[in-house]
Order: sequence, then C-alpha cells, then structure tokens
Amino acid sequence: MTDQSPDKPNTFALGVNATVNQGIKAKVQQVVAAVRVQMRDFEHLNRLTAGVESSDRQIAFAISLVLDEYNISPPLLSPVTITNFPSLSLLVQGTIIWLLRGLGLLQTRNGVAYSDGNTHLNLDKTRALQAWLQMFEAAYTMKIKQTKMAINLNGALGAASISSEYATIHNLYDYVD
Repeated sequence: MTDQSPDKPNTFALGVNATVNQGIKAKVQQVVAAVRVQMRDFEHLNRLTAGVESSDRQIAFAISLVLDEYNISPPLLSPVTITNFPSLSLLVQGTIIWLLRGLGLLQTRNGVAYSDGNTHLNLDKTRALQAWLQMFEAAYTMKIKQTKMAINLNGALGAASISSEYATIHNLYDYVD
C-alpha cells in the first residue's frame, strides 16, 4: 500500500476499484501476518535457514488455493473472497495446510540420508510433515463442513433461524488490531 500524504494529493487512490484493491491488499497482508505468527515463521526464529520459510508470495498463493477449495466444497454456497471469508482461523489453518503440502513435496524431493561409519545423518522431514498435515487436514475439513452447514441452515431459515455459534466465534478477530 502506498503512503498517502495530504501534502501530496496525487498519492491518494481514487475510484471504486482503487478502494476495493486497497481493501483486498490490506486483508491479504493481515492474513499473511496471521499465518506467519501461527507458523512462527520469522527470520530471527529460523535457526537453520536464512530468512523465512515461506515468502509472502507463497503465502498469498496458498490463500488463493484455500478460497478455491472452500468455494468448491459442498454444500455449494455463494462464492466467497478474501474480504468476506467467514472465518479468519479457517483461512489461516487452510493456508498453513497448503504451505505444508508444498513444503512436504520439497522435502521429499530434497531428502538426504547420509551415513559414514558410525555417523548417520537424515535430513528427510517428510514423515513429520505428513503427520502434521494429517492432523491439520482432519480438523480443517470438519470445520469447513460445519461452517458451511451452519451458513446454509441460517440462509435457509432466514429471519426465523437461530443464530449459530459460528457467527459469534468467527467474528471475534474482526475487532483485534
């Protein structure tokens, strides 16, 4: 997002598209930051690698895959975007799953086992990544199904419906800076 200064009015974005794009960019940045916090993916915490494990671009790509996956998962509801995704926690968890899938493929492709005499070194993290991935995917799939069912029921019953606890739970982070 460009710095907007009252001294330089030409830096202000004008029009509906500019406003929408700024909102989307801000939301992507918010989700990227939340993913980094959840994964503890900061340069100063990565002792064995230089920099961060996943770039902002890789995280943004994983976010787009989560949105696509959510939109094609039954029950088919109105498509969502990053600006109206029903749950920040689902979006973060799904993004982490897609990042772990990519990381698992990379680790499988670059896994190395080395042995010399009594010294053994195994740099293959594939099994550990698969275990994390299975645990995350099971909970994530169930949460998507439950959320979409609650949204679907709420939409079907209209004003006569009873509000779902998911509406309360998933809106808590809208108030946190």
